[in-house]
Amino acid sequence: MAAANMDDIAEVFKKLRFQKTLFGGVSQKDVWRKLENLQKEYRSAYEAQQNRYEGRLQERDAIIASLRERLGEHPGQPEAQPEKRQGEAPVKGTAHE
Repeated sequence: MAAANMDDIAEVFKKLRFQKTLFGGVSQKDVWRKLENLQKEYRSAYEAQQNRYEGRLQERDAIIASLRERLGEHPGQPEAQPEKRQGEAPVKGTAHE
């Protein structure tokens, strides 16, 4: 099972059972094997989350590029600054101060 999110990992924990030993306790070998499998599930969930995140970033970048194109801007071009009119006081916090 490849975990896609933390709910999938919670299901793995619910089903997790360790092999018992003759004198009580659990088999150390079995515990390590189950922990290794659990690590793989966490890695799978992390990678799925990373892929979703990367997809959202690409979608955001595409939207920004589309909006800039509609505004007539090009990537790398500085944003247009408002023109200073004669007789107007500079607005605090702008490049026209």
